[in-house]
Amino acid sequence: MKLSPLRRALLSTSIAAAIALGAAPTAASNYPPSYPFCSSKETRDVGPFWIQRANQNHYRGRLQLSISYHGYLLQSHRPEEIEFYLRINGASAFVRAQAGALGDAFVFLDGGPRACRYCADHPQFRDDEKCLAMLARGSSGWLCEEPSELEKQLLPGARSGDATYEPWDVEVAATAGGEWDSGFGGNYRAWFDGPSC
Repeated sequence: MKLSPLRRALLSTSIAAAIALGAAPTAASNYPPSYPFCSSKETRDVGPFWIQRANQNHYRGRLQLSISYHGYLLQSHRPEEIEFYLRINGASAFVRAQAGALGDAFVFLDGGPRACRYCADHPQFRDDEKCLAMLARGSSGWLCEEPSELEKQLLPGARSGDATYEPWDVEVAATAGGEWDSGFGGNYRAWFDGPSC
C-alpha cells in the first residue's frame, strides 16, 4: 500500500510525537502518609452522644473517631472530669474526655500517621535526631507520629496499620464521680458499615 505524501508526513509526525512522549520522564507523587486521599464521614446521634467515623485514607489505615457528649453529667462535672467507656468490635477502654468547642466533653482518636515531616539532607534538619538517624541509614523520606497504644487497641485498622472494610460496632457510656450515663446500663450503641470511598 502506497501512502500519499500528506499521510506519510502525518504518520511520521505521529510516530515522532509518540516516541517523545514515551521518553518523557515521569515523576511519582510524594504525598505524606497522612495525606487524606479519601475523605468520607459518617455520623450517628445516639442518646447524648454524637459519634463520627472519618475515613481519611483507607489504604493506609487512617480511620478517625470523634465522640461528643452533651448529657446530664456536664451539669455537675467539668468535661475533663468525664471518662468515656468505649468499646469497638470487642476492644474496650476508658478514655478521658477533653473540653469540646461547644461546651461538650470530647474525644478524638486517629488510627493513622500524623504530624508528618519530610526528612532530607538539608541544613534545616540538622537538629532533628530522628531525621539524622534516617539520613545515617542512607535514606530520606517522611517521618510521622504513629497512633498511640490506646488508638491501636481500639481502632480497627490502627492495630495492623491497614484499615479494612470491617464494620464497626461501637458502644459508649460516660462516667464521672461514680455517676454513669449509660442508657440505664445498656450503653449507647452505634453501627457503622465498612468504610468506603
